[in-house]
Formats: sequence, C-alpha cells, structure tokens
Amino acid sequence: MRASVRSFASALVAAMGVTLLMAPSASAATQVVSDKYSGEFAFASSETRSPDGCIVSRKDLLAFDKGFGPMVGYYDFMANECTHVLLQYVEGMAPAEVFDFNRNAVHAKAAVPLTDGTTLDVDLHWNAVGAPTQQGFSVRFVEPGVYHYVSTSSGSFSEASLSGAPLFDEAHISQSKGSRLEIRH
Repeated sequence: MRASVRSFASALVAAMGVTLLMAPSASAATQVVSDKYSGEFAFASSETRSPDGCIVSRKDLLAFDKGFGPMVGYYDFMANECTHVLLQYVEGMAPAEVFDFNRNAVHAKAAVPLTDGTTLDVDLHWNAVGAPTQQGFSVRFVEPGVYHYVSTSSGSFSEASLSGAPLFDEAHISQSKGSRLEIRH
C-alpha cells in the first residue's frame, strides 16, 4: 500500500505542474509559483523495468477536477536511470467529456491529444476496493541554485479496481487538498 501511495503521490505532483522537472530553466530570472488546491482525483499507473533495472517505463493517467472543470492528463515516459537519460516522453491533457466522481466510483471519458501527434481515447471506470484511508504526504525536490519544489497534500485515498480502456496495473481514487511552492532560478 505504501508504494501505491508513493506512485499516486508522484502522479499527483506531476498533475500539479511538475512535468517540467526534467529540464529546469537555466535563466538568471527567478520564477515563483505558489498555489493551493482541493479537488477530486482518479489515478491509474503502470511501470515496467528492464531485467538490469536501468530502463524504466511508466504510464500515468489522472482524471481530476480541481474546481475549474474536469480534465484528463496522460504521461508516458521511458528513462535510463543508470545513465540519467530520458529516452521518451509523451504527454497530453484534455477536458473530460465525462467525469462522474464519488468516493467509491469514478467514470472518466476523454479524447486526449498527445505531444507525439496521436490521440489517446480514454473511457475508464474506477471502483474503490475497501474503505478510504486518510493520508498525507509531502514532496520536496531541490537542485541548489536551479530549482526548488515543495508540495504537501492530505485527504482520503482508496485503492481501486479499473475497467475500460486503456488499462493500467494500479488505480486509486482520492479527494484531497494541498499546496505547492515552485521556484526556478
């Protein structure tokens, strides 16, 4: 369960705007972003590793409503963790055609245009498995003189089963609130 929550936290942080972490700005100007959010989220993820443990491939899908309209985001990357080289990165975000949310079940549908020129058709149903748990987490990334990121979140989290398309290995449902501070030098 703890690894699942970490995976969920990673995708939630990405949805909050950390997808540019791989290439921080090297400009002398300082950019500061600070915000608070509260919303409803359904998350799905799959991850594979090469036999030597170096190549990791991860796919994340997040359907969410942070109060300004439901969205569906998709992130697909492959990296060599031994050489720290990003091998592939594709992402996309689109308004949800359907986003029916409650603590026990979520349905999301969207046609998500991806950065590689394709479209991902999403029609997924999450069904909570067991009672939700109250949890919180904090994430901090620091690259001195270049980048600083702090995010906190708390709320209810439920593991979920998933049906529809595309399918993933793990899924969660969450109602949470949090904040972030991002500084680029």
